[in-house]
Amino acid sequence: MGLLWAMASAGFAQTSCGTAQLLPERSFSLDLGPLACVLEDSDRAYDLDEVLTPELSNMFEDVPTGLVDFGFNTSRFWVRTTLENAGETTGTWWITHDMPIFDSMRVRLVMADGSVQNLLTLAGDAPFGARTIPHRHLVSSITLNPGEQAELVIDYVTDLGTQMPLFAESVDQFVERTQTEMTNHLMLIAVLLGMGLISTLYFYSLEGPAGLIYGAYVLSAAGFLINAESYGFQFLYPNAVEFYRNAYPVLGLCTLAFGTWFISRLTRTREASKLLNWSAAASVSMILFLIVSAPLFLSFAWYKIGSLAASVFANVAQVAIIVSALKRRQSGAWLLLIAFVVTGIAIAFTMSGYVTKGLFPQELAGSGVRLGFFLEGLAYSGAIALRIRDARRARDRSLRDQLRLTQESLRLSKAVQKADAERQEAEREAYRSRIALSSAAHDIRQPLTSLQMLVAEGKGANADITGSLNYIEDIVAKGLSPAPLGAGSPDPVSHGAKELFSLDLVLQNVAAMFASEAQQRGIDLRMVSSTSHVVADPLSLMRMTSNLVSNALKHAQATRIVVGCRHRHDGVTIEVHDNGQGMAPDALADLSKRGAKGAESNGHGLGLAIAQDLADQQHITFDLASAPGRGTVARIFIAHKAETT
Repeated sequence: MGLLWAMASAGFAQTSCGTAQLLPERSFSLDLGPLACVLEDSDRAYDLDEVLTPELSNMFEDVPTGLVDFGFNTSRFWVRTTLENAGETTGTWWITHDMPIFDSMRVRLVMADGSVQNLLTLAGDAPFGARTIPHRHLVSSITLNPGEQAELVIDYVTDLGTQMPLFAESVDQFVERTQTEMTNHLMLIAVLLGMGLISTLYFYSLEGPAGLIYGAYVLSAAGFLINAESYGFQFLYPNAVEFYRNAYPVLGLCTLAFGTWFISRLTRTREASKLLNWSAAASVSMILFLIVSAPLFLSFAWYKIGSLAASVFANVAQVAIIVSALKRRQSGAWLLLIAFVVTGIAIAFTMSGYVTKGLFPQELAGSGVRLGFFLEGLAYSGAIALRIRDARRARDRSLRDQLRLTQESLRLSKAVQKADAERQEAEREAYRSRIALSSAAHDIRQPLTSLQMLVAEGKGANADITGSLNYIEDIVAKGLSPAPLGAGSPDPVSHGAKELFSLDLVLQNVAAMFASEAQQRGIDLRMVSSTSHVVADPLSLMRMTSNLVSNALKHAQATRIVVGCRHRHDGVTIEVHDNGQGMAPDALADLSKRGAKGAESNGHGLGLAIAQDLADQQHITFDLASAPGRGTVARIFIAHKAETT
């Protein structure tokens, strides 16, 4: 003990380290970097006793940049600084010595009498629970009496970046700062995920599986940010140390791979250039290999060089793809260019601080990455929106052409009809027009009601309003526009083209349409997500389902409505369950007729009839089951042609 005391005293006197004056104040915070000094132990051979000898103490040097940072270096670094309680009362401070990934770290406090307090000893494979203070930041607690001095000695080894933020704070200041950080970080991640989800749904509706690529990009970017801030290690996988160590570069590579793939699909590179398409595929393949091999080779220098080379190749491929899209004057290409420039600047900014010695603080680099991802997400969402706009314009042009052709055909047909045949046909057409108008008017009423509720409440989300407007547009465009009133079948909308689509799109649109009305009526409307895909007319299924939900909300006197899908060996069933008053079998049969309604109903008696007509025309089975006092179940069965995932 005497020898250690002598060495500690010599260390206090002979090092060039500064003395940090700590104050026991609630808002106290002090950067210890400019007051610290460092010794590089390239052979990792020294221990604490040797470091505190006068010979080695004299070898400590000031941190040149004020930041404890030595770039990429695998030496053991010894960092020390003298702490003194400059207040008049005993104080407790938390020392932040944060490093996301390290091989080993020890934090000790050498008192003036030579005694040593072991504040923290961690190996790189230690779980989160091994930390003395359970926080995403690495923190140690010290307590000093008034005027008391002690020397903080930290040694650590890492094969990645060596930057170690080092500062002292009061406990209250630390808690307040980190809570503000968490709120800001999680809000940014939530906005990124929400924005990405909306764009993914729209892009999926336009391009199918390509939309899932964008969704994977958003998830990997959010995962990268969560892991980079150590939230994942604290809350999600506190015992999966190897996963935490590998996830940071792997998630970064995943983000780059999915981003490259998304840009290639959005710009339709496969159709535009075989060379560019090959370049995108090659860069994604290289990155996928690096991702799979990360657990085995992450610590090797060749892996880091290979990751850098693959990243450069992928970025060059992205630039070439975007330039090609700009030359083709493809809508949204300029937004992709902005996204690439913003992200490139953010990554270059971060990497320059990561590989250099003390260029700027770690938190500043992290802020650059977060801002880059956010702006990139905005630009990508804008590019998707422009792509959807162009698709709608093309659809509108096609509908106008179809309308002109239909009108010409009708005029030629009417020119050769005899007077008596014209009178008889006019009567039949008038009847069908009334049916088509009543059906369309009935189905348009609900989305209009939803829009009124959203506007009246002042909280309508863009996605909800857009969904209702699109639904109205589809009913009008497909139900009334393809032919003049009085022509066609009683329900022209039912003749829409069949396609393969996800039933979850129908369920989520219905949920958004009726959410406000259900809330106002005090009804618990639950929508169970489905992974089922079917081959059918999506608008017909949408109209059938929305009519059934609307009837249940308005007339069933229910407190709960559940909508979901049930798998069968020969197809899929959409089911609407309510716990309302129910009906007797004879009343149930009457209500399926057009215009029939319950004794206390103020509706038009069209909802169930429209659903039945659509089912008959689409060759879909529709049935109702009900019992007085036990509620009603409506089922829409899509037969064996259904395809499920």
